[in-house]
Amino acid sequence: MGNTDSKSIMPKKKILVVDDEPDILKLVEWQLMISGYDVLTAQSGMEGLKKAREERPDLIILDVIMPIREMNGVQMNEHLKNDESTKRIPVILFTGMVDKDETVDDHGTVMFPKSVSSEKLLKKIKEMISK
Repeated sequence: MGNTDSKSIMPKKKILVVDDEPDILKLVEWQLMISGYDVLTAQSGMEGLKKAREERPDLIILDVIMPIREMNGVQMNEHLKNDESTKRIPVILFTGMVDKDETVDDHGTVMFPKSVSSEKLLKKIKEMISK
């Protein structure tokens, strides 16, 4: 047997992106895919919660503001953190409501403004997944 590149046998990390805005969803999905991640998407909190429980992604990126008639990102994050099967999945909340670079809540959830650079976001994702 010849030399095997260890990166080629490592499974790709799986990231779930939940956002009700199709353009944002596609942009984030594209950035993650070209960075080597497997990407799952959902356009609502309920769909995202279902996929999180079924697929067990390595990280979840959630939009904070989604239609209240169903479940917004903060509510979805609460469900995730109160569920034994998903509470250890790292979460990044994406919001247009803050302009600080990064904040962290009691659950370890990181909040970033949607205006964050893709470099900062990708660096944080790598850091959170490798823990």
